[in-house]
Amino acid sequence: METLEEWLKSNAKSLPSIVQKWDTKLIELGASWDTFSGNNEATIADLVDGGIPRLSARDICRVMGEVIQRRSRPMIVLWDIENISIPTHASAALVVSQIKDAIAPYGQVKQFRAYASVSLGNIPEEKRSELHLSGCNLVDSPHLGRKEVADKMIIVDAMEFAYTHLEGATLCFITGDVDYAYLLSKLDKSQWTTIVISKGGGESMLHANCNVNLRWETDILHQEVGRNLWQEKDNHVGTSAPPGFHRLKEDSLEGFHRLKEDSLEFTLATNPPSFSPSDVQLLRRIVSEGASSNPPGVLRSIAASMLKQSDPDRFADRAIRKAFLSQGIEMGVVFESGVGDLKTLYLNKTDIKQDALELNVSETAPLSLNEMPPRAAELKLASS
Repeated sequence: METLEEWLKSNAKSLPSIVQKWDTKLIELGASWDTFSGNNEATIADLVDGGIPRLSARDICRVMGEVIQRRSRPMIVLWDIENISIPTHASAALVVSQIKDAIAPYGQVKQFRAYASVSLGNIPEEKRSELHLSGCNLVDSPHLGRKEVADKMIIVDAMEFAYTHLEGATLCFITGDVDYAYLLSKLDKSQWTTIVISKGGGESMLHANCNVNLRWETDILHQEVGRNLWQEKDNHVGTSAPPGFHRLKEDSLEGFHRLKEDSLEFTLATNPPSFSPSDVQLLRRIVSEGASSNPPGVLRSIAASMLKQSDPDRFADRAIRKAFLSQGIEMGVVFESGVGDLKTLYLNKTDIKQDALELNVSETAPLSLNEMPPRAAELKLASS
């Protein structure tokens, strides 16, 4: 696992703004991952002593706590290797390593599986050996005249992993098959993070319900746009990456930065999006329409779903929907009341009081003294 200093330096452009502002100071103070895993108050005090303002120190601890929590989530990788195969001249070990590097910010890989019918001979023995040695378990899915065998195995394994980790997990799918869209919609829950790695840059229903969308060619193989580095015509033979690959890996981190930007979950909290007049109208319309069926407010979760339906391209990511609503509340466009799943949005602040339940507390005991337990009767008499 990379050190905190390595992480700060390699992701300088995609760090949360509060961390980016103080990254040099954090390195000077010798901060590590363990620094933000213990007592927050003690860490805040240390940061303040090191010259970081208290409010900034609190924000840093909060954001870094979210980063650590995300990075520690158990993760499963489910690779439809028949659909997205290893390039002919690529090293299987290197490709697996690149996949792990790309998804590292989203959890710790506990299971790494690739699904294919070995008997078809599409994966050479050397590549199968490299997969196993790299920690990728090649799951044999013989067809025997049946269709979509690998797909069905992936779906079952994905659901088993998700419901074995109800407290939180990350599921990474490497596929271009749009049939997984329904599965992803079922996994679109707050405790699960879903990643899709697919070919091409076009959006499809496959990406509508995933949290992170990565491109196989640029984010994994690190190809330059319009140029396939793995198929360059040179004297290179064998299974190693062609010349120039490692230079691109070190000098061109654009794909990796885009990976972090696609997540948005913690960066949007410290870099709120701008709110235009049309956004104001959109949010007020959403709350108004939602409240029409159950006045005077609408549950925040329902409002988020309505946003996604109104503009699927813009609000496909859960983090974007959350940031949009939070920004609207902060600006006073709408008002919020309630906690947890009962958080409700209102157009007017006065509606909150109208919607609040009034508790009428009676001074009359529900039982007579003779019906009360002895101790309760004594307390009742003492209070009279």
